[in-house]
Amino acid sequence: MSETKQCPDCAERVLSEARKCRYCGYRFDRGTTVSQIVAEWGAALDDDEEVVSFWPADVDGQPGYALVTEHRFVFFAHVARSRYDKRLEHPIADLSHVQLAARGSKPRLVLTGPGYRHIVRGHVPDDVQRLAAFLVAAVSGDRET
Repeated sequence: MSETKQCPDCAERVLSEARKCRYCGYRFDRGTTVSQIVAEWGAALDDDEEVVSFWPADVDGQPGYALVTEHRFVFFAHVARSRYDKRLEHPIADLSHVQLAARGSKPRLVLTGPGYRHIVRGHVPDDVQRLAAFLVAAVSGDRET
């Protein structure tokens, strides 16, 4: 029987030789950066673009990863065993409304902009609340630049 290790992101057991979790896509090779991951998934970060949040999330019922930078919201949908495709990308400046709502123990964000409304559910409530605070400040113009 092969040795296994536990994924720190989703807690599933994977082979100890794995570089990436087959369940959630977590990368065990710590040398991999967010920039490299999102480039592999179909998006590129500008050299001066700062990542605010990158975490497992469901958007409109589709599992994947949400990326928020100081300039944009991007969603990468989980489409195959360890494949993610960029499905959504919206400039933060286009957000017209951000609402944090709680249903049971899982908070959700409702992001509204021109021609879209997305429901974002995170797996870690603190991540969702931090992201909500950032986005609400960005929409209201209270964010430090």
